[in-house]
Amino acid sequence: MGRPATGSPRWDAAKGMWTARITLPNGERKPAPLPGIPKCTAVPMGSPASCPCASCVQARRVAKLLSDTARDNGMVPEGTGESWNEWHPRYLAVHKRLGKTTNDMKGPAAKWMGKRLGATPMASMTRAQIVAVRDAMTAAVLAGEMSAKRALNIWSDVVVAPLSRAFTDDDPRYSSVRVGPASANPTANVKPPVGKEQLDEDRRERQPLYPHEFVRVVTCETIPVALRRVYAVATYLYLRPQELYALRWADVDWAAREVRIRRKLNPRTGKERPGAKSDAGVREVPIHPHLMPLLEAMHKEAGKQDSERLVPRSRRLTDKLASGTREALTLAKVARAELVDGTPDLMPFDFRSWRTTGCTWLAMLGTDSYVIAMQAGHKSPDTTWGSYIKRGPDLRQRYGEPFPELPAELLETDPGFGSVSVFGPELPPDFRGKWSGARDSNPRHPAWEAGTLPTELAPQSEYVS
Repeated sequence: MGRPATGSPRWDAAKGMWTARITLPNGERKPAPLPGIPKCTAVPMGSPASCPCASCVQARRVAKLLSDTARDNGMVPEGTGESWNEWHPRYLAVHKRLGKTTNDMKGPAAKWMGKRLGATPMASMTRAQIVAVRDAMTAAVLAGEMSAKRALNIWSDVVVAPLSRAFTDDDPRYSSVRVGPASANPTANVKPPVGKEQLDEDRRERQPLYPHEFVRVVTCETIPVALRRVYAVATYLYLRPQELYALRWADVDWAAREVRIRRKLNPRTGKERPGAKSDAGVREVPIHPHLMPLLEAMHKEAGKQDSERLVPRSRRLTDKLASGTREALTLAKVARAELVDGTPDLMPFDFRSWRTTGCTWLAMLGTDSYVIAMQAGHKSPDTTWGSYIKRGPDLRQRYGEPFPELPAELLETDPGFGSVSVFGPELPPDFRGKWSGARDSNPRHPAWEAGTLPTELAPQSEYVS
């Protein structure tokens, strides 16, 4: 039997690439090209067997991989070079060192790339293979296995971004995981996955609430104070739902009068992640003067515990956020039918629309689009104008002054629906939901005493604990 395979890399100046001498089990030695690995950065060029530079380390790793494959199969594989499964962990390590989150990438990368292209050499990856991954995602969306938005996020974070950094000419931050030039990028000009839901969202725009309609909601006594507070905070800070529910009192800079967005939280699962939706999402949002008294009152009620969440997560406030928000509009007698039902061009008003409302109000005040994009965490003002801002300063006289003063009742502790009892385990056992049960099941709330809560909504409450 021949000697064990070793695989010794060396730089072939004539070919302008690394090569390796692979020893097969029968003792035969064959050359194997290692394309896509940069030349050694040591000056003068050191020995590949001991040089610590990233290029030599990568060449040794790939050569060892080929040696192991040759030993198992008795031949040098036709496709040589570092595979996706070898390359991607190194990419994640670089990504993490740059301060970027990788927590949401490993699972989707294994599912969509690892299972399909895991053994494929990075330098040999083709456009057709990437298109096949895209088509598989589209099929999953159409089958209802995941949302179109989720597919687009995975496509961007797990497929396009890593391969664009593997095949680049001008991003020195990822030079240690560079595979080839930008011209060889297999994701170039490949359209993302598209499903019915995404097509529907593309056709329909989000709509804001006008200031005079917002006043009707926050002054409506049949809507619990805690809910009205959440709606006010979501509007005046124009945060994404996952940013709003991740906020802690420690993120509020009282002296600078701003909140710092540094993490996100899934409102339904309670799972928290560092960072924001994008680099632009990590930001500071100014606190409007009319919101400051409410935040101060809520902070006082929370016992000034900076580790506590600004809006504590509760099933009653996170289940069915969209329809619950529209129910509040109905209770406040906000009469525009398109807000509740939507139109062929407009999406129904949902919880995320409070963010749309705040961004639109900034535009009504004449705020520069670049400032709005920065405060809202958009990558580009094009996103601001394309998805959020549909109204301008000309509407202020017709629809009211943006960011109106909040009603004093929101600043007072409500014994039935205060910031403690509505969110935490202190809820009484017989309290089953916002509108559920007989009137005497929660006699503390004045709306029950006055008989103003609509009984037709009682048994089917979506806020049942």
